[in-house]
Amino acid sequence: MDKDGTKINYADIQRGVDLLIQRFGMQKTLSIVQVLHSAGTHPVTKKTYSDLIMQFVISESERLFEVEQEPVEENKAYADARMAAYHLIKKYTNKSYAQIGKAYGQSKRAVIYHYNSCKEVLELPKMYRDFIETYTNLEENTLQFIAKLQE
Repeated sequence: MDKDGTKINYADIQRGVDLLIQRFGMQKTLSIVQVLHSAGTHPVTKKTYSDLIMQFVISESERLFEVEQEPVEENKAYADARMAAYHLIKKYTNKSYAQIGKAYGQSKRAVIYHYNSCKEVLELPKMYRDFIETYTNLEENTLQFIAKLQE
């Protein structure tokens, strides 16, 4: 079982690895797996990696979601970029909800709300096709960035 309670079997993992290899090639996939495997073995540098990943995800989400103006709460593109960033930062770093919120001037509670909202959106791919396409690109770019950090 995954952290969030979803049941995962070996075939799901194999399909995921096959998709990674197809998208990034064998060498990059190996780098990604090594990064994910070694994430818990470098406590001194883990904070640095987490900070770099967080800054990358924030800037890349604003680029991919085409946040054109100074970010404001009412801007849909900014709200989507922020929601995707919350989800990916939590997924790929050891940052707490409070630490993630601090980067946006948001409370821990707001981050948890938007993180859960993003999970719900990702479960409805047909209704949120554009969001999911951009989110998927953001996640792929994030994985490439993580892999490059290890090189």
